[in-house]
Amino acid sequence: MSLVGKPREISQPPREFSPIGHISLDSQAEDPELVDPKRVVYYVSTLYISNVLQGNGLGRAAMDVAEARATESPFNAEALALSTLAREQAGNLEIWKEVHFPPLKVRPVYR
Repeated sequence: MSLVGKPREISQPPREFSPIGHISLDSQAEDPELVDPKRVVYYVSTLYISNVLQGNGLGRAAMDVAEARATESPFNAEALALSTLAREQAGNLEIWKEVHFPPLKVRPVYR
């Protein structure tokens, strides 16, 4: 197996597996207008933490690891972009029905 053209060892998964979420680091933007050909940019396009575990710092920890790995070889990112659901859409129940997830709890923004 390889990652960005470099060999990579596959670690053996534990016998039991309890998924707590996922995060994706992509080299292609969802929106072509976001591409900056002068920079090496990677995109965090999906970040999900299980509803029962949200609020415990796992999302922040996942982002910290993704940011650290993205700047190391073989990625060597110069910038990261985060794809998010627009605040206006977060309360749209139809979106959540389409993806079969419960609606997000939208917290107020304090300025």
